[in-house]
This record gives sequence, C-alpha cells and structure tokens, in this order.
Amino acid sequence: MQIDLVVPQNFSDKTKIKIAAGDMDTLMLLPDAHEFQDDLLQSIALDLSKSLESAPTLKKLANDPDLPVRKISGKTYAIPRPSDLNDAPFPALRQDWMDKLGSKKPETMDEMFDVLRQFVNKDPDGDGKNNTIGMYGYVNANNLGSLSWVEHAYTGFPERFGISESGTVVDHALGKGQRQALEWLGRANAAGLLNKDFATVDRETAVDAVKKGKTGLAVLKFDDAAKMTLDNMGHWTPVSGLRAGAGATEIAPWNSAGGGVYIVSSMSKAEPAKALEWLNRGMEMTETGAWNNVDGLDAADRSAIENLFGRKNLLTSNPRLEALAPETRVLYEQAAQRWHKTSYKGQTLPEASSLWSRGLHAESINKLNEMKVKVIMGKASLKEWDEYVKKMAASDEYKSMIKDLNKLVRTK
Repeated sequence: MQIDLVVPQNFSDKTKIKIAAGDMDTLMLLPDAHEFQDDLLQSIALDLSKSLESAPTLKKLANDPDLPVRKISGKTYAIPRPSDLNDAPFPALRQDWMDKLGSKKPETMDEMFDVLRQFVNKDPDGDGKNNTIGMYGYVNANNLGSLSWVEHAYTGFPERFGISESGTVVDHALGKGQRQALEWLGRANAAGLLNKDFATVDRETAVDAVKKGKTGLAVLKFDDAAKMTLDNMGHWTPVSGLRAGAGATEIAPWNSAGGGVYIVSSMSKAEPAKALEWLNRGMEMTETGAWNNVDGLDAADRSAIENLFGRKNLLTSNPRLEALAPETRVLYEQAAQRWHKTSYKGQTLPEASSLWSRGLHAESINKLNEMKVKVIMGKASLKEWDEYVKKMAASDEYKSMIKDLNKLVRTK
C-alpha cells in the first residue's frame, strides 16, 4: 500500500480536488459520511455489500448502530472509521495554574467563570505581569467555534439542531439555554476573560496563541491536550463533570460525525478486494491490540496507524495517554470515564451536513451567528436578541430550513 497522509486542515479540500479531477485513490477516507448526495456517492464509490462478507471486522463496523454509517437503498457504500464519539474538542484547563492558585475543579458555569477570573487577575504564570488570558477563543462563519461549549453547557446539547423524543427537529438557538450562554459569554468578554480578537482570528491563530503559554482554558481534543502536556506547553487537564448549574444536566464532548468513512473508489487502480483485506486486517489488529506486539514502530508509525485504523475508545491503545506521568494520566482516565456516561446517541442529526455542504440555508445560519457575536461583544442587547430570533422563527426561510431538516429525520 502506498499511503498518502494529509494534514487535517487541508484534508477535506484535497479529497474534493481528487474527486473533481477524477484522480481518486483506491481507498479514500471521507471526513463526513453524509456530505455527498446519494447520486454523487454512488458515482464515485463501489457498493461493498457483497465484498464485506469476506471482511468480518469491516462488516461489523458497517452495521454498528453507534457509528455514522452510509447506506443507500440498503447497500453499503462506506465503512466507518472506528471512533470514540466522546472524542471531540472540549475545554481543558491549565492544571499547573490551578494548583498554584489553589483553585478547585469547576463543575458549574459560575465556578468556571471564577476560575477564569483568577487566571486573569492572579498572575498564575508568576512572571509578575498582568498578561494572562482566561480562555482563547475563535468563531466560525456558521457557529461559535471554540466558544460553542458554552452553548452546550446551557442548552445541554452539543449541536444547534437535535431530535426530540417525538421525532421532530428541535432548534436550541430558540431556547432559554442559548440566551443564558450569550449572557455568560457577554459577561466573560466584558470582564476581560476572553481574548479581545476572538471575533476575527481563525483556528490556526488561536492554536498558536494557546501554545505561547499565556492561556488558562483552551478547547482541545483529548489527545491534543495530552500532547501539549507532553511537549511542556503547560499541564493541561480535560474538564469533566461540567454543567450549567446545580441540578442541571452534566455535559460531555460529542462528535456526531464520528471518525469519517472509508470508500473504495470506482476509479480504483488496484484490486478492491485487496484493499478491503488490508483495511480489515489493520482494523482487526487495532481492535485486538496486536499492533503493540509489532517491533520497530516509532511514534510517527503509531500516529499513522491510529489515523488509518481509528480507535473506538479514548483509553485503549493510546500512546499519548500511556506516556503521561501516572498522576496526570489518572486525571485523563477519570475525565474520559465520566464522559462515557453521557451519550447523545439518537438525538443528533449528522445527516444535516448534506444540506450545509450544498450551501442551503447558509445565509440564515450565518446571520444568526453574526447576531450572537454582536451580543457577546456588547454591540446588541439580549432584548434585541429576543426580537431577532422571534422574527427569524417566523420567516419563510426559517420554516423552509426546519422542513428540510424534518425530512432528513423521517428518512433516518
């Protein structure tokens, strides 16, 4: 196998370029199972239904109800890459700063606010200067980016749109929780707990800023927090047990899109059965821990193996976790174990990406996000927010979007 590894920020674009150019590899990972419409996916991917009979590990994944699976008319066109659905960006705190200041682990949003205020005002890095930042954030055009966890805490849900028990779409942007999240973020911004340029910086700039060591809270994936700790960029600990307030529901990171899906290209330059055999063997070795018995693998090899074959549990076959000091490792293990008690299975709508990838309803979504940013920055009041969402919910465009989303629910 000749393997083409691509940095995450370029992966989606490079994949689409290869598809458009008709230069697809035999086996390709699509970041989102639902991004492409049925007719397009059927034109670029082979029906694997029969082939999976000789690939038991892949067949098991293709029928796993916990992972995003892509089937069309009952036929399997994509195989999920194993993933822990709790593996998603989530707040991590500088444990070394908390230890120095004697701060207790925050479990409510009021307690989190107090911790961030201590990070800003009590010189946690000990350089004698007033130059530390509570949390470094950025926003995207269509959502609050690394500030979305605050919405999650108050709405109790990891995404804007969810599915109610009655099987209809719920828009959490219209609820009380969304308003409370904006009020909290507005207070945090006014108190100087958030970087002043949060509305204009991109993700890469924010990541670089966090690595400079002046930030107390960063939104990181589990392994990224561990890597920064191992690289001596601060002692980071994932947050667990967080809730809006006493008696509220505890939240946990969630990635409803999972780890992406593999397809076998219809432009395959090699024998598809061989590619599936190779993928099946690699994933089977990950599942059984057999890679640990292979000699001569360095850190880059193990990183490639992890990216190629995925991992269904944050706590298994995780070299970064194993490299942490024992007293730090136990904090990570406790966080992941607590996250695993929280699930949003069956409540999310990952199929919605089929709408967003076509640019449908983008203007409405982006305008709502702009209004959120204005409220956080103090350029619009919460009363103006209330008026905005009321008017939005009454618009024909909004009703059309909810109708499209409910159609997706009915076809799940």
